[in-house]
Amino acid sequence: MVVTPDPRTPYREEPHTAPPRSMMDTAAGFWMAVIAALAAVALIWFLYTAWFGPPVISVDTNARPLVEQPITPPAPVPATRPEPTP
Repeated sequence: MVVTPDPRTPYREEPHTAPPRSMMDTAAGFWMAVIAALAAVALIWFLYTAWFGPPVISVDTNARPLVEQPITPPAPVPATRPEPTP
């Protein structure tokens, strides 16, 4: 009986389909930088709108015009009859 200290199967030549490790690290770093930039923009936008947002507009429900405007009804429209049909 042969005892092997490593239970792994013997090495076989396998095709390398994955990109190199350095390329994966670069791509992961790029996407992390993109996500961090988007998070920073969202945080700045949120803080800006919270601190310097548009002022709250209050509406006075009892507001009256400074000068009273007379209410004039529209001019009456003369009544017309339809033409008789022969």
